[in-house]
Amino acid sequence: MWNEKVVVSVTKFSGTTTPDKNGEMSVMLQGIAGRMPNRNVLSGTVASRAGFEVGKTYLVNVREIGYDEDFGLQFNWIKVKELETGKDIAETSHIIGLPTIVTIERPEGFEKIYKRKGDAVEGNITQRIKEGKFKPSYDRSVDHTDAAEILEGTSKTDNALNPSNRK
Repeated sequence: MWNEKVVVSVTKFSGTTTPDKNGEMSVMLQGIAGRMPNRNVLSGTVASRAGFEVGKTYLVNVREIGYDEDFGLQFNWIKVKELETGKDIAETSHIIGLPTIVTIERPEGFEKIYKRKGDAVEGNITQRIKEGKFKPSYDRSVDHTDAAEILEGTSKTDNALNPSNRK
């Protein structure tokens, strides 16, 4: 069972322009330290209720809460403490360890069940990768041709800081 402490920075999620049913925009928990799943996008309402604010950094407990037959492993992100200073962030990150994003695969048939709600946004880096003008430091976990085909997170940074993994 997954139960890890991580350091995350909360940012606006740029993968959609559509707010959730309560009018809140999604957020992304960017890993700074520790081992975390790639299921790091929260609806705005979930993030707000958990006390996450865009632009802040937190020590967080990420815990596996169950398995959904359609969507796979589900996680709960619990704010432990806001890290307010650079010193707090550096010290906590040193204790937690290097950032590692673990790809959690979706169940077979997920593509037939999941339909993205709202407008998907393709980022500039994704466009530049397609044009051959940007080469990521690490392999993407999913190859897709446009934003409509994105089915799971595309960040796979297991050992991304290891120079032998860079091309």
